[in-house]
Amino acid sequence: MDKIDKTEVKHIAELASLSLTEKEVDRFSVDLTNILKYINQLDEVKVDSGAIDNESLYNIWREDEITNINMRDQLLQNTPDQKDGFIRVKAVFGDS
Repeated sequence: MDKIDKTEVKHIAELASLSLTEKEVDRFSVDLTNILKYINQLDEVKVDSGAIDNESLYNIWREDEITNINMRDQLLQNTPDQKDGFIRVKAVFGDS
């Protein structure tokens, strides 16, 4: 795939429940096509299979630490809408 045409942009927007103007569809078609072209350039990169050895790889993530911080009430105070201790959000699927 070398190009994202307007039909594909509209399909992606529909899947994401986004309303796009024709101008935005045009712009995203160009932007996404340019992103694909850039990604396709990676196929041209020559990689030396010996350039990466296992000794140079290490885990940069920290270990998980269990904490007993309860920020539920603080979180709920910062939400625009809540009910029965849960955050209410606009429906993602459908119109309910």
